[in-house]
Amino acid sequence: MCIEEVTAYRVKGKLHATELEAVQAVIKGIGEDITKNHHANIGQGIIQHADVLLDMLGRHKRLAPTATATIVDAESVAGEPKGGPNGQS
Repeated sequence: MCIEEVTAYRVKGKLHATELEAVQAVIKGIGEDITKNHHANIGQGIIQHADVLLDMLGRHKRLAPTATATIVDAESVAGEPKGGPNGQS
């Protein structure tokens, strides 16, 4: 058995294999905090977390695959022609 050093991202004591997973965990944590502690005034909770939330959303946008890439990948895997199974646009 070997011990191997790996790169991981820690968020609130939990390790995440990718930066995207870590960013998603931070965003989820902010959402949970807003829901729990600011349920009477969601807007105030968003404003309180605005700096971190905006930073995390920007990082998520850079890291996450685009919807177009996902659709193209799904079509190429399925082997269907562009535009669907009947070749329609």
